[in-house]
Parts: sequence; structure tokens; C-alpha cells
Amino acid sequence: SIMFQADGLDQRPTEFTSTFDTELAVETADLCATRCYQNGCTGAVFVAEQRQCKLGFGDKHLCTYGSLVSHFVPQNVNDQIWIHCVSCRECF
Repeated sequence: SIMFQADGLDQRPTEFTSTFDTELAVETADLCATRCYQNGCTGAVFVAEQRQCKLGFGDKHLCTYGSLVSHFVPQNVNDQIWIHCVSCRECF
């Protein structure tokens, strides 16, 4: 399963300047993380209200001290969720 960390976009380090320029339509943050993994992105932004997943490729991979999850539901539908530290457990 795809594992990832999900935080508010405001938690993204200021030195990360990569644009999120590949836009996909997805239903959930989990699917956004899956698309990120499949496309080799370093981070993504998910907005539930717009069913929008934007992938970024220019920053380094970052894992914080937060927990890894395989399922995430934003508290607010218009929150911008920063998906990062995307990996795969038992994918092969």
C-alpha cells in the first residue's frame, strides 16, 4: 500500500520552491498520493473540494517526524493538503 505524510500546505518548508504543475483529477488524498508515487513526484497538493491533485517534481523528498498514513481525510474540503514522504510498503 502507498504510505505518505499529509500536512497543511503552510507546513511546507519555505526553501521548497518547486511548482505543482502536473494537475490530475482524483477523488481522495489517498489517490493523489498513489498518483504521486506512480509518477515519481517529490510532493503533491490535494484540494478535496476541487478534486484536484497537483504534482511537484523539483524539491527533495522530505519526511518529517509525523506519522505515515495510508488513508487521510482533510478536516475541511477546501484545505490545501501537502502530501509528501510518499513510499510504498509491500508493493512488489
